[in-house]
Amino acid sequence: MTLVVRQAMPEDHALFVPFFLSFEMPDPVPDLEWWTRYSRNACFVEEDGRAVGYGLAYKLAESGYVMHCAVDASARNRGVGRAVMLALAGRLREQGCTLWGLNVKDDNAPALALYRRLGMEVAHGTAILSVPWSSVDAMPPGAGTVESFDRGEDRRVEDSLAIERVGSRCSVIWWSASCCA
Repeated sequence: MTLVVRQAMPEDHALFVPFFLSFEMPDPVPDLEWWTRYSRNACFVEEDGRAVGYGLAYKLAESGYVMHCAVDASARNRGVGRAVMLALAGRLREQGCTLWGLNVKDDNAPALALYRRLGMEVAHGTAILSVPWSSVDAMPPGAGTVESFDRGEDRRVEDSLAIERVGSRCSVIWWSASCCA
């Protein structure tokens, strides 16, 4: 079976939705207007005419950013993720990017393995903290501060803001034009 990479089209919104849902994020599915605007930066990998992979990347200043990379569960371990990433890397190179990156959940072992095989390295870790507006609105004026905290302090911060953890830890991965060649 041959993998075929093709440009995403505005009419592919229905193909995009299951891939977006596979990210298991608390965000709502982007609507057709969003997809129409961003589909020009996206591609699908097809096998026998069926979309089995999806990716979205765009240029940010002089660097590129891979926003989405997803593989249908039925097509894993068959080179689909590699095909998506190579297609995105090629597009970013064409746009003049010599450095590009992405965020990945720390517990996403298959994705981390793929990125490492492509020559990428973790640049640093990050944590996603989602604070409901009701918690922000409840703070007295001038009481807000921004501070960093160590990973071991998650529970203290969550408890002090009366929030529940909705995200997971991520690694920020950057790589240069020499990878994914």
